[in-house]
Amino acid sequence: MPQPGRVHRGPLGQVALDPTRIDWRARLADAAIPFQVVDGRPVNPGAPTGIRYGRGELGHWGEGRAADALVTATGPDGSRWIVLVEREDGHGWALPGGGIDPGELPAAAVRELEEETGLRLPDVEWTVSPPRLVPDPRILS
Repeated sequence: MPQPGRVHRGPLGQVALDPTRIDWRARLADAAIPFQVVDGRPVNPGAPTGIRYGRGELGHWGEGRAADALVTATGPDGSRWIVLVEREDGHGWALPGGGIDPGELPAAAVRELEEETGLRLPDVEWTVSPPRLVPDPRILS
């Protein structure tokens, strides 16, 4: 969680505390999901968040990207399995994955899978799905 008064570098190495100092053209050019900038601030491309000013609990301005790995297996009896990890924040189970840096490819999900589970699956076919907007519960009203 950002501390008040400290300078935090956001994606692309920019100071994240003041949205008017961020190069939104560069952010938009790299965005997985297009968004608008109004009065020097990004507008959530999804439903209204209820946040009128500031970032709420979010650590930086603008898009936050993540890559998750959906790994399935079929047993000899035809049973189907899915790999999940128990979240460290106490919010149950989730697909293995995590945040990715600007410019990092969606294949980062392969790295996240290994980091979170220890699984290394080099001889499998990976499919990348298109980006989608996922509501963040930290910003919903």
